[in-house]
Amino acid sequence: MSVCTGIMKIDTITTGDCFNEVLEVTIDNAITALWIYKYSDALQYVNKEVIVEYRDDIYKGVLRKFINTLTVLTVVSTLDKKENIRLYSNQIDEYSNITFCDLKDGDSKVHAIMYCVEQTYESSARASWCSLTVRDKMMRIATLRLFDYDKEVDFTGKYISADIRKSKYGLQCEMVYEVSSEFTENIEVTIGRQFIMNHFSDDETALKFINSTGILEGLATQVDYERGYGIVRLAMELAMTEQLYNVTNDIKIKAIEHALLASYSYVTNTTPLSSAIRSVVVASRYSWPDVLTVLKLLDPACEDRPVEYEVYMNIKKTIASIIDIRKGIKHL
Repeated sequence: MSVCTGIMKIDTITTGDCFNEVLEVTIDNAITALWIYKYSDALQYVNKEVIVEYRDDIYKGVLRKFINTLTVLTVVSTLDKKENIRLYSNQIDEYSNITFCDLKDGDSKVHAIMYCVEQTYESSARASWCSLTVRDKMMRIATLRLFDYDKEVDFTGKYISADIRKSKYGLQCEMVYEVSSEFTENIEVTIGRQFIMNHFSDDETALKFINSTGILEGLATQVDYERGYGIVRLAMELAMTEQLYNVTNDIKIKAIEHALLASYSYVTNTTPLSSAIRSVVVASRYSWPDVLTVLKLLDPACEDRPVEYEVYMNIKKTIASIIDIRKGIKHL
């Protein structure tokens, strides 16, 4: 883990009515990088352990190292004195310059820079269009529709610029340009992976399953709102399951944890079956302590549901709602 050992304001850049402060940040008394960030807000990071991602960019005609993201890894003590990692962060994508929730119907944003998570093509009886799943400065997700498009151009995994407008039907634009092929991974994915490994650190069966199937590597390549966010989803589900140990001993909590883990193993199986059945196939190859309960929780057609099924499904539904809110799909 790195430590932010110093922050100094060196410049102010004015663009129209807006201004940005340029900070010089020192990490571990050794690495110096520039950061476009508000000085008064940045001071909270001094002498804190941080996770930092860098990019190279031009400043006053010179190629310099810039901070892309800087996040404090926060921990909170639980009742049994174990350290439990918070699974959310206040990470900001400094490369983006748009916040979707600030836009009202009828608003426009010129030269909006966003990260394109995924690109697909859709059509109706009247039109066809390209749908870009895009991520904003606050790491939230929206769909941007482009009606005049070239199927030979794929913006997936790239930063794009567009003049966008918002209507009651969502975001639209007429032209999209690539501005960078850099990728800023959401730090929550890194934290989620660490949480999962810590959660199962004394669970030999689960660790064998994780290592032999490559399930986390598989999830890291999948788009769940954004690439790799399925890891965060699983970590959140496990975090909620942990709390069951404090409220009941009437259900098989360990079996629920194992089923939650195995429910994502469809990413490791490429057969032309449903994701649920693929997960059952993969999970059935392993000797879970309560294999029958695990498989019954995973089997969508099981007629003999264990008592744990409702708890298992409610965990999944609750976390799905939390993620929808966090990614801006649902609004409180």
